[in-house]
Amino acid sequence: MEREVTMEEIVKLVKDQEGDFIIHISMGEEADTDAKEE
Repeated sequence: MEREVTMEEIVKLVKDQEGDFIIHISMGEEADTDAKEE
């Protein structure tokens, strides 16, 4: 599930988590670059 998130939402998610929590963020520019390389 991918959707746009704000930094505030990310901070809230991290603070709400207990234990290890990893957030994968794909930035728009990086996604465009990856698409061109394929």
